Amino acid sequence: MQPARTLIDNNTLRTHASTQDMQQGQEYFSQNQARATHIEDARIDGQIADPTLQQTYNTVLASSAFGLSWQCTCGSTGSTSGGSRMCSHVVATALAAQH
Repeated sequence: MQPARTLIDNNTLRTHASTQDMQQGQEYFSQNQARATHIEDARIDGQIADPTLQQTYNTVLASSAFGLSWQCTCGSTGSTSGGSRMCSHVVATALAAQH
């Protein structure tokens, strides 16, 4: 099983997130509202602060035998093998983990 960080790249993000979620995720990241709170080989935990909604979202990106999977407290779940869409919070966490 590959480390979760190695499964995250711009192509993966563009493939599994809508244009709108990519833009919002990049905005969260560039405004320092996203952070990877814990990184280990198979898992990345993140937190995203949404000042507009005054809410904090918790995310998890995980490596599995099937590729990359994700969950967010906004209700978004999925995996690269399932063709699911990433929410903006997962995109922001992925960007924070890359830096």
